[in-house]
Amino acid sequence: MNNFRVLESLTRSPTQKEKDYKRQKSGGGEIFTSLAFFSHIIELFTRTIIEQVNKVHESALFEQNKTIGADHPDSRLHGQFTKEYNQLRSVRENRFRSIEDKIQGKDFSSMNIFRMSEKTISRYNLALLCLPLVTSNGKTSRVNRVKGNDLAFLCGYNYKDASLDLYLRELKYLKVSEKLISATAKFWMEFWRDETEEETYFVCYYIDGNTKALWSSNRCYKGKVTMLGRVMNCLENVFIHDGKGHPLYFQTFQGHADLGKHALNMLTKLTELFDDPSAHVHVKRILVIDGGGNGVNTLRAFDNSDEYFITILDDNRVKDRKFKHIREETRYKYGNASLVDCLIELRASKEKGYIYECCDCEVG
Repeated sequence: MNNFRVLESLTRSPTQKEKDYKRQKSGGGEIFTSLAFFSHIIELFTRTIIEQVNKVHESALFEQNKTIGADHPDSRLHGQFTKEYNQLRSVRENRFRSIEDKIQGKDFSSMNIFRMSEKTISRYNLALLCLPLVTSNGKTSRVNRVKGNDLAFLCGYNYKDASLDLYLRELKYLKVSEKLISATAKFWMEFWRDETEEETYFVCYYIDGNTKALWSSNRCYKGKVTMLGRVMNCLENVFIHDGKGHPLYFQTFQGHADLGKHALNMLTKLTELFDDPSAHVHVKRILVIDGGGNGVNTLRAFDNSDEYFITILDDNRVKDRKFKHIREETRYKYGNASLVDCLIELRASKEKGYIYECCDCEVG
């Protein structure tokens, strides 16, 4: 090649210098944050929280509790607000009261969120949304680690555990969770409808769950983490999608979430969010449950309900002696199958000696 280049008087082109690439933290995080702003979900969170902040600020309870947070030197001189005071039984029990009771004596004027700007609240919301990216090292879920410093790149400020924890606790006192659930579900309904440019009717819900390992030194509920194949501390996320697979709503449970037991309540809650009395449409819901979620607790949840469900029974539950009052076999109108109406007895695995009877329609 060199001889041919000399013969033809070819000059060697100068070699291009390799570009210097700057290593960026949380690579790929820009995609996540860009999608969050593109879909306007951050704006929804911020707007919903600000609306609740304004509502609480204008309430009578806000003015009424202003004096609760004032300094009381007389109380401190009598031993209150000391280590010994915090160890009193009455004080310790008060910490675990319901949020409804605590709100009645909460001094809202001392909360930071009432002095935050819209930009600051939006940045906090983005930081919370980015938590899975900065705590994904499998060792800890804390932000006060090296990986947690990536928040400065993702949301513009390097928040720490204490700041995010205080922000979440203040949101709890604002009771903003119900509004966020409703606003988020309606947001995604309209978002997917605008994306597909067609009317979407949510008459079909798909329920899915995944178990996430929780690496914590604290005592936590345990369950079987499928991806690791062992029982350990875990959280289980239960998602509800529409008939086209679009996510609408989810709840997080400690340990193992009984999908069948909680599915009915979750669907009822979601239906209430989308209920439109002006439409005058009545839909009979049919819940499809896989074989892993059809325990006695699931079936008992349908007591006094006019809803239907379809499920699969394991082989150990369909023995002949468990079927009662079997009627004659009939032909299914809309397919190649036969139906048998009967009554079946199921034994509860968690309640020894308890037998549950359920009307059943066997498909052959």
